[in-house]
Amino acid sequence: MTFLRLQQVAIKRADKHAPRLGQTSSSQLIGKRHSKSMQHTKGQKARAMRKMKASMKRLRVEMKEIGEEQKSIREGQRQVREKFEAIEIECEKLRQETKLITEQSATTRFRLALMFQILKARQNNDFPRAIALTQTLRLVYLLSFFKNK
Repeated sequence: MTFLRLQQVAIKRADKHAPRLGQTSSSQLIGKRHSKSMQHTKGQKARAMRKMKASMKRLRVEMKEIGEEQKSIREGQRQVREKFEAIEIECEKLRQETKLITEQSATTRFRLALMFQILKARQNNDFPRAIALTQTLRLVYLLSFFKNK
């Protein structure tokens, strides 16, 4: 048996025969650090170092992959932001066009109403009213003409 093994056997025997209360056992006197460091041989330390280096290498690879994924995510977010901005611009254009169409539709309905009133006034031989409505129709036409320019 080696010296280390003999020392461990002696410690175990002493612990078995040590009183339970108030006294410290011999294994408590030897620090955990000291007893563990004695157990490691050069081969075990080398294996531990290889294992640690391998895990570090694996972590570096994983970190590189995570960095690439984050870069890809940022690029995707930038593209989505650009598309969203383009959609917002298109939406604003459509709102403007809808507003213009609504205004034109209201103006057209008003002109048609005036034309029907002019026709009714002429049918009823109410020529002064027909003249006033015709002048109003001309003003509406001129206002809409200059507004659209």
